[in-house]
Order: sequence, then structure tokens, then C-alpha cells
Amino acid sequence: MAIQIVSHIYPTKHDPSSGIFIQREAHLVQVFSEIELHIPSVIATPFQSQFYRSHRPVEENFPVHRFKYLSIPKRKFPKLTQKFLSSGLLHSLQNSNTSLVHLHWLFPGALSAPALKKAGYKVVLTIHGGDWYSNVIKNKLNDILEKSLHACDHIITVGKQLKSDIISVYPTLSDKITHVPHAIDTQKFLPSESKVESQNQLGWNTSKIHILSVGNLFKVKGVDLLIEAFSHLTNKGDLHLHLVTPRKDHKLMEQVYSFIKNHSLGNKITFYESMSEDELIPFYQAADLFVSASLKEGFGLAIAEAAACGTPVLATRSGGPEEIITPALGQLIEPGNADLLATSIAQILSNIDHFDSQEMHKAIKSRFSIEQKIDSLRSIYRSYS
Repeated sequence: MAIQIVSHIYPTKHDPSSGIFIQREAHLVQVFSEIELHIPSVIATPFQSQFYRSHRPVEENFPVHRFKYLSIPKRKFPKLTQKFLSSGLLHSLQNSNTSLVHLHWLFPGALSAPALKKAGYKVVLTIHGGDWYSNVIKNKLNDILEKSLHACDHIITVGKQLKSDIISVYPTLSDKITHVPHAIDTQKFLPSESKVESQNQLGWNTSKIHILSVGNLFKVKGVDLLIEAFSHLTNKGDLHLHLVTPRKDHKLMEQVYSFIKNHSLGNKITFYESMSEDELIPFYQAADLFVSASLKEGFGLAIAEAAACGTPVLATRSGGPEEIITPALGQLIEPGNADLLATSIAQILSNIDHFDSQEMHKAIKSRFSIEQKIDSLRSIYRSYS
């Protein structure tokens, strides 16, 4: 029996980092079960960004079924979206030999849960963070989301705080929510023998201190705050900020670029587009400091990956980072304050030799191992198969 995984976000030729954690998890599930992947794709033209979100998915290990459905922009008329998504998914599932469907994302994925239950499927849902925090504040979605959540047999959250936040809104879900954090492949994400050598391989100036941040250029990720904080650093002439921002809010991007130009930071900040896992690992290994300035995080995968590569982390108390960062891995600060962020960057850089890269790697391996993730997922699936 194959487990049917459903996610509208997955790595593609156009964007190899999109939903990389979904792909990694799917490959872990494949260790103990056959799987098939179903990718809902909003009807769009090649001139719309939505067209490329799931176009040409990258996967060779198991069957991939991509189906189209109609969705009204800006989450308008969610019942129509639910109707078309559910119909498309049920059609995609009709030849599958399974009764277990694992949905990813509260919106739109979970909207199909009531129809799946009515058709006799067992439904597991993973909520990742942004899908909860960006949708729970939309009153017009509350009724449909509540019914969808209660239709699920089991709900997984990637963060402890995320689990608590969901239960605080829907206490009756507490008995069927499990916290299962992301796993880090510590055989791939590991420290290099020399940061200087890693920097040389990337063509970075080894006389500079290199700060790295990885996250979409959205307001909630705090990239604009990080750039503002960087402008406040008195020794920024000795620093270089590297920003990997696969997806962008174009209005925010214009504001950020204008700020960089007005503060003459153009030669001190480098932006990068979407990267594959293999392309990103050398960046983690070469950076002297990793910074996450997020306002909200379900988990903080890049934080754990950077720490596994032996790079100290400065992160905000935004939900997920609190379960990752210890004093041996870095420092936590309150979110939303550029001045505090600047002061903390200077402080942690002044004590950067305090961190032991090998011990950091061991700490991540002991708490976020692949084996732990496989055991957790296998246990949940067996309860419903």
C-alpha cells in the first residue's frame, strides 16, 4: 500500500529550493513505504508566477501526479477553492491503492480533508507554520479551516510552539496533534575543515567577516530588519552580508533595494536566488555567522542546517528557533528590533571563537536525526493503515 502525499509546493527546475523539506520527508517515508506524490497546481498562464510554482517538479524516485484546479486569488471564495481542489485530488487518487493520504499545508491542502474523509480515506495533515500564522488571522477562513482541521485523523506540527498556538485556538484538537520536527541529514550538513578554504572556494574575500541569512524576502522573515541592522554596524566595512532569498514580495524588494542604495550598502550586500541543497551547503560552511530575523517561524530549518554546519546562529524568539538554539549553538533575541539585532550581531561576533563547530554538529545530530523522524512518521502512519 502506497502513502499518498499531497503538497502544492515542491522543488522544481525553476525553483530547486521550493518545498525542499517536503521532498526530504517524502524520501524518508520511502524508507518504509511505497509513496506517490500529488501536486495541486492552480490554473494559470506562463505569464503568472503561480504557473511556475509546480511546473516541472524534480522527482525521480516515485510517481508524481500533477493536477490542476481553480482557485480565486487572495483567498477569496474559499468554498469554491475547496470544491475544485477536492474534486481534482479525488480524481488524482482514483487509481491509487491506498486509504491513507498525507496532506501538507493548512491552506489550501487541508481544505480537501472533509471530502477525503467522506470518500473513506484516512487523513494526516502537516502544518508548517507560515500556513497557520498567515491564515488564522483571516476571519473569513476560520469556519472552513476549523471544519477541515476536525476532519483530519491526525495533525503534525513541525514546531512545539506551533502546536501550542493551534491548541490555544482549537483545544478540542489536542488529542490528535503531534509535534514532529524537521530532520537534518548530518552526513551532508557538516562543518568544513576550514572556513577560510570554504570562503576561497566561493570566491569570498577572506579578510571580511561573512554573515549569511536564508529566507524568502517577505515581511514576516525580517530580511528588511536585518539589512537595517547591518547599516547600523560601525564596522560594516569589515563585514559582508549574504542573503539567499528564493521568493520575493516585489513591493518589499523595491523598498529594500532603495534602502540599500540610499545607505551606500550595494558593495557590502549580495543577494542570491533559489539554490539547491548541494549549492547551499558550502554557504553554510563558509559563513562566520548565520542570522535569522524572522517575526514568526514554525521551525526554522535553515537555522538547524547552519548549526549542523558549525556556523553560530543569531535568531529571534519567533516560535521555532527556541527549540533549536542553545547557548552552545548561538543566541536568541526578541524579534522586530533592528537596533537590538545590530547590537547582538556585534556581540556574538566578538565572541565567535567561543563556539565549537564539531560540538554544534553533534548537538543537531542528537536532537534532529533522520532516524527519529522516520520512527515518528512510521508510528503515526501505522495508527491509520
